[in-house]
Amino acid sequence: MDAALSLPLSFAQERLWFLEQLGMVGPAYNIPVTLRLEGVLDVVALERSFAALIERHESLRTRFERVEGRRRRSSMPGRVPARDRGFGCTGAVAA
Repeated sequence: MDAALSLPLSFAQERLWFLEQLGMVGPAYNIPVTLRLEGVLDVVALERSFAALIERHESLRTRFERVEGRRRRSSMPGRVPARDRGFGCTGAVAA
């Protein structure tokens, strides 16, 4: 990450990071859900849907790192190539 493009954490982000380091957050900010969908999977449509979500919501493109000993955040550009998004449907099985 380029330190020039990073920003300091907001107060809320700093507080959440601190609580996480103490082990006090746990699953409070995660909502696990499992769905079983039946039918043919349109892989292209699924990838486009994820790409649109990622492009629209900066929080889904934000990384938190330490730069020179300080906590910083940076956001990837809005249009991220599929290979760099960290998801893909390789190995997906169509029903």
